[in-house]
Amino acid sequence: MKFSAAGAHQWSRSFGGLYLDYGYDVAADGSGNVIVTGYFQDTADFGGGPLTSVNASSDVFIVKYSSTGSHLWSQRFGTSAPDIGYGVAVDGSNNIILAGQFQNTIDFGGGTLVGVNPSYPDIFIVKFSTSEYISGRGVLVASTMMCPMGSQWMVVAIS
Repeated sequence: MKFSAAGAHQWSRSFGGLYLDYGYDVAADGSGNVIVTGYFQDTADFGGGPLTSVNASSDVFIVKYSSTGSHLWSQRFGTSAPDIGYGVAVDGSNNIILAGQFQNTIDFGGGTLVGVNPSYPDIFIVKFSTSEYISGRGVLVASTMMCPMGSQWMVVAIS
């Protein structure tokens, strides 16, 4: 849902699939576009056509809507292990920073991140440039893995 500064409803969206779908964080860029992250299981449609998770496991989703609520792009990332997007932020250049957890390996388009211990989740942070586009979605700028051995915490702050 998006509300004006005065609290008036501007638009709402409903999305997902038949199984567990969770939206964990939302951010807005300098143009008022809205970015959402979380996870979904099996198949979910965020407005741009169905996305399917690997082996019906939970996969990270990131979706961007225009300031008027139109779907701009959506993408999934994940493997057969649980992968979750917990935080999203936008910097002053409208680049999107995404943080979450993965287990084993994950690839955001810039090469595979490998976790420390396949029995425990690790944390990822990834940055997408929105000044360049490939197939209508942001281009990966950087990604990293951190916080090994199953410690779970997540904070995304951009100044």
